[in-house]
Amino acid sequence: MSDPTRTSQSTRHAAGPIGASARTPAAAVAPASRRPVAALARLLITTAALTGLTLTARPRPLFSLTVVANLAVAVAFALSAHRAWAGRRPVSPRITAGVVLLIALTGLVHHLAPAALADTLTLPTTSSSALAPGAADHLLHTVTPLAALADWLLLTRPRRFRRPYDC
Repeated sequence: MSDPTRTSQSTRHAAGPIGASARTPAAAVAPASRRPVAALARLLITTAALTGLTLTARPRPLFSLTVVANLAVAVAFALSAHRAWAGRRPVSPRITAGVVLLIALTGLVHHLAPAALADTLTLPTTSSSALAPGAADHLLHTVTPLAALADWLLLTRPRRFRRPYDC
């Protein structure tokens, strides 16, 4: 017969309330593996989106496609960076795919619209006050969408989208 006070290598004792102990599998108490590269990349994407929103000089409506998409990127990628650093399960692929689709749509609309083409054909001035709006538009419409797409393609583990029920 096995001795109940003896622990095997596959389990550890977890302290419960008032000295009680419960048998817990080692996988449940072992620290999860952190993904610092993914966390740093997602933190940089969050920073790019928030910096672009704060640098913008012209007032934007609160519910414009640019503002909503970049705020969604900032929230989703900050949460994803935290989960990657803590070693927790990643954010749902449905949420990340939706956010990447929204920010990609923002970048495509900005770069394919005729007004954007007219703005790129004008030469920028060299004053520092005129460089901030250009940098903000570049961060909001080029850097953030490309970085979010690269993160989704390179760092997001491919998982199947499951149907909630079988047909």
